[in-house]
Amino acid sequence: MTISKPSSAEFIVLVALLSAMVAMSIDTMLPAVGQIASELGANDPNDRQLIITTFFAGMTVGTLVYGPISDSTGRKPAIFAGLLLYAAGSLMCLFSTSFTMMLVGRTLQGFGAAGPRIVSIAMVRDGSSGAAMARVMSFVMAVFMLVPILAPAIGQVVLLFTSWRMIFAGFLAMALLDTVWLALRQPETLPASRRSRLGVSELMKAAKEFLRHPIATGYTLAVGCIFGAFICYLGTSQQIFA
Repeated sequence: MTISKPSSAEFIVLVALLSAMVAMSIDTMLPAVGQIASELGANDPNDRQLIITTFFAGMTVGTLVYGPISDSTGRKPAIFAGLLLYAAGSLMCLFSTSFTMMLVGRTLQGFGAAGPRIVSIAMVRDGSSGAAMARVMSFVMAVFMLVPILAPAIGQVVLLFTSWRMIFAGFLAMALLDTVWLALRQPETLPASRRSRLGVSELMKAAKEFLRHPIATGYTLAVGCIFGAFICYLGTSQQIFA
């Protein structure tokens, strides 16, 4: 089936939705962390933050994987794989009967969410550059920045009317929506002629190329430190404000 290229507005909304999965999966959970831990038998308050940090652990590993895979197989297969894993993790969390099962599900969620987050940005780069790419990314980031503001309120509203499990049902619905939208409306952005072979030697070559540029390495380390501090705060914020 041939898929026509969507409008710029539709493409931006799709990329923003794929990118926002990570923030939605974290910030919507914050009001429910205490209830989840209590219901699943995690009595130590320090264990509650694992619901957040295990998601980041899975996402960290996934971030290293999806880029090379998408360069080899194309963007859409890599995103579909991530969405499938994310949905599987959401199902595991939805039907969790123990705290350990919840943490495994959250780790799988994080690993899956890294795919849409990373590869959707590569889709933007495939189709635009320079000022055009900056314009698209500015709209995407504007939507992305709204999510941490709105998501905790959404989570709290869900808790007022139903169980915390419905938050994970919402994550599952979001993954389904993204999958259908991507399949029906977005063509592949990386043609076969531009794909690279996936192998250890190629990965090592790319790593060496990156390390040869001290500016890029410095920025990466700086962003890593900032993001690490943010993760530490986010992992303990529920205890601080509870």
